[in-house]
Amino acid sequence: MAYYALFVSVLAILLFLDARRFDWSGDGFTNKPWKWAIGALIFWPIVIGLYLMHRRKTPRAGHPA
Repeated sequence: MAYYALFVSVLAILLFLDARRFDWSGDGFTNKPWKWAIGALIFWPIVIGLYLMHRRKTPRAGHPA
């Protein structure tokens, strides 16, 4: 059980660090990296898939779309 909690926590932290590199302001699903991380802590299998789908469509922060 402790390994599972550690795995999910590390996964959420890595997702948060990656999500900070993108501009989520125009995304209708979620607009902040911390929301992705909280979602990954709660429903990680679903949220990781959704994140990867939305990430492809989202421009990087500081770059024109």
